[in-house]
Amino acid sequence: QLLNGGADIVTIQELLGHSEIELTMRYSRLSNLKTQHDYYRVMERLETQNDDTLAAEVPPIRN
Repeated sequence: QLLNGGADIVTIQELLGHSEIELTMRYSRLSNLKTQHDYYRVMERLETQNDDTLAAEVPPIRN
């Protein structure tokens, strides 16, 4: 429900206490509506911003 509501997967990982993001992803189910919304949101941003701006917004990978 958190994921479908827009929560970040890393936030959910921390809330559940998972050490590996893959475990969180395995137990998370994403609705098609959320997937579609995220796809169009990102594609719209790609059309309006350059790659440097988007790269600065990506959070660091955590182990």
